[in-house]
Amino acid sequence: IKVPWISLPNLILQRGLLPELIQDQVTPERLATEARRLMRPEVAAEIREGYDEVRALLGEPGASEKVAEMGLELLGV
Repeated sequence: IKVPWISLPNLILQRGLLPELIQDQVTPERLATEARRLMRPEVAAEIREGYDEVRALLGEPGASEKVAEMGLELLGV
């Protein structure tokens, strides 16, 4: 499978909301740079807004229960 991102928020939003440091990209310098960037108020606000979008796209909680209920209805139980 080839996808442009690996984190669930990025995949759901289809954009790079969160940094993804993979294998050789994980260095002390890069971690420090990303940590400093994430602590900036405007970046933190952007991420909070992104998580709000993720919540809206996923819908209300309780998907497992809803699917189970639908299955029981189909079975006539």
